[in-house]
Amino acid sequence: GSPRLPVDCEAGVPAEVVLVVDGSWSIGRTDFRRVREFLEGVASRFRIGPNHVRFGQALLHVMEETLGAESGARQYTPLFLILLTDGKSQDDVVAAANRLKGAGVEIIGIGPERGPPTADPILSHPSPTDLRFSELGSREVRLHWTSPVVPAHPVQQYRVVYHSAEGQSPQEVVVNGSVTTVLLGGLSSQTLYHISIFPVFEDNVGLPLRGTVTTETLVSPSDLQVSSSSPSSLEVHWGSAPGATHYMVLYSALNLGEPDDAKELKFGADQTSVDLVGLIPATEYSVTLYALYDEEPSDPITVQGATGNTGLSPLINLTALGLEPQLPMVSHSMLRISWVPGAVDVPGHRVTCSTNHGSDVKQVEVTGVNTVLVPNLSSLSRELSVRWEGAANDVISYLIKWISLSGGGDLRQLRVPGPMSGGGPSAVSVAEETPVSLLVSWVPPNAHVLQYRLSYTALSSAEPHDTTLLLSGSERQVVLQSLLPDTRYSILVTAEYRNKEGGTASTQGKTTSLRVSSVSVLRSDHASMCVSWRPVSVVDGYRIVLQSVK
Repeated sequence: GSPRLPVDCEAGVPAEVVLVVDGSWSIGRTDFRRVREFLEGVASRFRIGPNHVRFGQALLHVMEETLGAESGARQYTPLFLILLTDGKSQDDVVAAANRLKGAGVEIIGIGPERGPPTADPILSHPSPTDLRFSELGSREVRLHWTSPVVPAHPVQQYRVVYHSAEGQSPQEVVVNGSVTTVLLGGLSSQTLYHISIFPVFEDNVGLPLRGTVTTETLVSPSDLQVSSSSPSSLEVHWGSAPGATHYMVLYSALNLGEPDDAKELKFGADQTSVDLVGLIPATEYSVTLYALYDEEPSDPITVQGATGNTGLSPLINLTALGLEPQLPMVSHSMLRISWVPGAVDVPGHRVTCSTNHGSDVKQVEVTGVNTVLVPNLSSLSRELSVRWEGAANDVISYLIKWISLSGGGDLRQLRVPGPMSGGGPSAVSVAEETPVSLLVSWVPPNAHVLQYRLSYTALSSAEPHDTTLLLSGSERQVVLQSLLPDTRYSILVTAEYRNKEGGTASTQGKTTSLRVSSVSVLRSDHASMCVSWRPVSVVDGYRIVLQSVK
């Protein structure tokens, strides 16, 4: 051929020129060096300067990191991208190229000229087949595939490229050609991922096997239980959530059915119980538990529990010391206390007894024993428990009067509520959640409730609107219908009597999502594919849309 002559390019206007160099396996290390030398020769022929032509080099994120104004590109200056490649794309480039063209970037491709037709690459360098998934979780999935049978061209490696449908940067894993499975970890929960598996041969890269998979939702804790351990504390237990890194508890006092400002506790994944202390006696609390996966929370579970009344026995104090007391003998003036020591090397124990009001304190110290008799206690004969048959169903209150027969005492009286006093329901709970319904149940306060008034509100609504149901006093549960999917609701249940309104109890519940999850391609070939997904309740059918990515 004719000798190459040097050419100097005098550009009359400034321009931004970006050189993108293909560095994939199919280029090779030697040819990559030759490409760099070629680029040096190309750039040297232009007049380079701040007001003339400027060059940049990029391998990834050309649009964001090189041709954006924040990266120094000049406004109203033509943008050129020169791509040097062997022409064998190993991933999806159509969408990226269209985005660059839409931003006004002129793309110039430099590569080998296409020769005469050759053998079908699908036959000479076929793709793997039968993409399958196992060990599907919220943060990981294992891929399986069948290797192509090509005796003349064995697969050297597999390049597994995956990215989420939200447009995150692709990630890749490379495995040996004899391996047909790989575990992808560090994924986001309930997210659709696109998978491409490229076979890498000695002299070429085959067509990819493609598929999609949706990760599971994060596992929530199970069997949340709350019980009163003292007038000022609640004991919380739950079943562990596999894979969780932390747990978070939110708890708040319920004031007339509405929660106060919630307090928060966080602790490690090995802990499945906690004591909530410093609480208000005889008060109902809402307790909500989350499993945390790093900083990503699971769906919450919520229960309610009430602290006990004051005046509990001194067993609570002994329990707080790590002891398990027993009271086998009680009389009007003495008390025998036995316990199991909290540790084998405790040198001694001090037992303190007092009345409910903190007076008449008795203290005994013992060594080497786990039982003690506390004598000379004040008689409890001053406290009586009174029971009687109800006079009628419409009694509002009873007035009790008493006086000591031993003389020296004043006439005293106490008013206690009757069946019409207005007690409220308890243990309000939510179960059988679907995308459009919730089952609400409760424990009645007594047999004299005329009707229940149930109100519920969607908490996520910009303008909350209460919906009210009136239910017979014999009802113990109701199904809330026509709700919004994936929405948390506040629920209030009030007991109503013949001539007054009774107490109110509250809870919260959340409908499930209508979103289809765990979508995956079980297997595919050149003309068909088998798709599976997790079923969604109360839906009439599914619509499947197929769209070519080419």
